[in-house]
Amino acid sequence: MQFRVTKTCINLIAVWTSCLLAAQCPSASAQTVSVSSSDGGRDSGSVAVKQRVDPVCAASTATIASFENVKDVAMKGDPTAQHNLGVIYWCGIGVKRDFVEAAAWYHKAAEQGYGHSQFNLAEMYLHGYGVQRDEVTATYWLRKAADQGQAMAQSELGNLYFLGIGVHEDDAQAATWLRKAAIQGDESAQTKLGLMLKNGFGVPQNLIAAYAWLKIAETTHPGSVVGLLGYRPELSDDSLSTAEEIARNWRVGTLVPEDVRPTRP
Repeated sequence: MQFRVTKTCINLIAVWTSCLLAAQCPSASAQTVSVSSSDGGRDSGSVAVKQRVDPVCAASTATIASFENVKDVAMKGDPTAQHNLGVIYWCGIGVKRDFVEAAAWYHKAAEQGYGHSQFNLAEMYLHGYGVQRDEVTATYWLRKAADQGQAMAQSELGNLYFLGIGVHEDDAQAATWLRKAAIQGDESAQTKLGLMLKNGFGVPQNLIAAYAWLKIAETTHPGSVVGLLGYRPELSDDSLSTAEEIARNWRVGTLVPEDVRPTRP
């Protein structure tokens, strides 16, 4: 399949990727909180739906600490408990779901440097959940989390630079943050970086590196949107072989060289 991808299309593809991930299962970086349900039996159907669309809630378990115990520790200023209480309110675990309370507790933990809360709070500001929508504030908290190495935050921050949301549009900055997330295994970042390399957005065009990242996203994430697209690059046999070798040998924490050339020109 040969096509020229626009910036809008790249973003839609990455969003689609994120939606597919959320519909499958939480990633390795998903946040967890252990609480017990105090409602005496939640509706299993609604919980299942919630878990399919919310990886944070899907990763939460109901086994150890009660809501009151978590709240007691959170009130004493413990950032982990504050974050967990935010998750409890966000997911409605044993309490009525309350985005305003979730945002308030995420904010307390975020102020203390808790990376997961910084990311969650940024997403709430970005979409207006429990707070007034504020894209500039969203990027502020995303950068805080991204600077701590949070892959999802790095990927989202790259996305905002790519689109110019909350920041000045800057494809080079977008590529920088997407690269950081991609090497940590974030599928959305791998996909978007691959398409940016294919089209020369923010980086010199390199079809070998582009296909390598897309192949990595496809092979390391079952059901990847790249596989569904059936994308095949405009590469010679030697170039394709080089890209596939890079993808086969890739491991989390390693970077795909963006100046790569075919092994046999």
